[in-house]
Amino acid sequence: MLIFHRPNSFIVGQKIIFSNIRFIGTQILLTGCVVLDDIDNLALYSNMILNVNGTRKEFRIVERRKYEPSLICIAEDFSWRDMEKIQIEICLSSNTVDGGQDKISMRIEKENYDKYLLAAMTLFKYDYRLMELYVDYYSNMGVECFYFYFNGKISENMFDFMKGYNVPIHIMEWDYPYWIEKTTQSTVQHNAQVMAIMDSLYLMKHMTKYCLYNDFDEYIFPSTLKLTDLVQIYPNVNDFNFFCHWASIGQDLVSYENTKEKFYSEKLIINRNHCGFERRKSLVKVEDVRIMR
Repeated sequence: MLIFHRPNSFIVGQKIIFSNIRFIGTQILLTGCVVLDDIDNLALYSNMILNVNGTRKEFRIVERRKYEPSLICIAEDFSWRDMEKIQIEICLSSNTVDGGQDKISMRIEKENYDKYLLAAMTLFKYDYRLMELYVDYYSNMGVECFYFYFNGKISENMFDFMKGYNVPIHIMEWDYPYWIEKTTQSTVQHNAQVMAIMDSLYLMKHMTKYCLYNDFDEYIFPSTLKLTDLVQIYPNVNDFNFFCHWASIGQDLVSYENTKEKFYSEKLIINRNHCGFERRKSLVKVEDVRIMR
């Protein structure tokens, strides 16, 4: 079952203020954009005025301003529980935004989801044909819902090859630059991916108990256990880490379109000399995680 989404964004000129604005449960979630070398970046959010249905609302900021920076603003009001739509207005006043005040007003519908034990999230682009194998494999491992971010614009019939699946597959059009230039150095930092991870983490707190964060070409082999077995055997663990090992399917290069067939017909060869112990993927209990590192 394919479900497509587009973000509610707030962009001033070339500057991303919010990549997505959600209304879910009793919360408004506003996923921001952090530039490490921009000293005015956090002030932009802390000085922001948020009006909801004509009333000014306080909000808290969750942010990471180190390597792989990310930020989200969260407003909550239990009187929103029974509302299906809200009207929000965001006012910025900062010299970092075109030298003056900018504002946006929008009406947002509440998002509603079923509740799951285990979901999976990833950001993807050119490797989209790997989605079929990924969904097949992790459905068998116990994943009940998939929420994917496509780093580009979704074209008509692009995902027709995924029609017919009964498992919910959410695809968010996440058309933001993968890299962003730092303001005071001639280097770049991750942009689209870290915003997607932050956006999904606070969404997942409303729809699942555990979420798997990995890529389409990454497969976990936890002995004979399914991931659902793992979380039930160890209910007090809030972060399962899986170390990366480089591997190939057979001896030859495999195209994205042929990966599913080759995965089940060719021998999986693990390169024991290149174990990426500095890199790992996580299955997290989302209620216990404030920010992804």
